Amino acid sequence: EVYIAGGKINTKEDPIRYAEQLAKLGVGEILINSIDRDGTMAGYDVDFLKKLGNAVDTPLIACGGAGNLDHMSEAVTQARIPALAAGSMFVFHGKHRAVLINYPNRAELESKLP
Repeated sequence: EVYIAGGKINTKEDPIRYAEQLAKLGVGEILINSIDRDGTMAGYDVDFLKKLGNAVDTPLIACGGAGNLDHMSEAVTQARIPALAAGSMFVFHGKHRAVLINYPNRAELESKLP
């Protein structure tokens, strides 16, 4: 279901139908934040992103769940998502999830993302 107001209000709308309505209105892109995966670092919801990508031609930005470059690669290659958002994978590291800003180098990115 679609939530708004920072995840506080459940609209009870189907996300595919909602995205189709947004596309018909002419939005330039749609940011999809899987709030149930946000901060988990368990990977994007690739199956849902595939369904959504097949339903609309509007560019999608996937958010929620990235934990490593393989997760990003899966979203790009399997779901054909053109843009990704990630936070926790760049900030929280180690068994205590200590805050450490860390970015992959260019070679790592190029090896995972086409």
